[in-house]
Amino acid sequence: DRVRMVQDGFAAWQPLGLVAVEAEAGTVLQPDGEGVVQASGPHPRQDDYRVVGTSTLKRITGLRLEVFPHETHTDGKLGRGSSGEFILTDVKLQLRQRGESQLQEIEFVSAVADAEKNVGGRNYGRVSGTLDDDPRNGWTTETHDASKPHVAVFALREPLSLRTDQELVFVMYHRSTVGD
Repeated sequence: DRVRMVQDGFAAWQPLGLVAVEAEAGTVLQPDGEGVVQASGPHPRQDDYRVVGTSTLKRITGLRLEVFPHETHTDGKLGRGSSGEFILTDVKLQLRQRGESQLQEIEFVSAVADAEKNVGGRNYGRVSGTLDDDPRNGWTTETHDASKPHVAVFALREPLSLRTDQELVFVMYHRSTVGD
């Protein structure tokens, strides 16, 4: 039966085995050992976060990004800006051979989130806006409860199988034209 086949071949979400986390513009990114990365320190208006990790999954079909509120954020919310919100303008996934600098782009086909700000036209709100290389739109949960965690899932165009000598590089661009 079909349900059984999916269950037999399915592995639950697993955190990446973090190899490195870095920010381009000075934000301090600190992993906690359980796959959660906390932002602190300088708060530049724009920054790019890069997470390098490995996985033991035989087949990867997507990435799940969880955004958590934290007591050190504005009013204990999701972000450190004046509103306590975040704006994620774009995401990229790349594959590289461990120890080498050459990157292979891995394409996302779609993105969904548990909370999005409803907007018309080009603006900040929808998680699908993170897939278009345009910093004038992207994902925010503004108008939803910023004191609760929220989740986005990015589906790969083609399933990916990592070799033991390969790493994933997930880049999150925070290049809002209105951020603070």
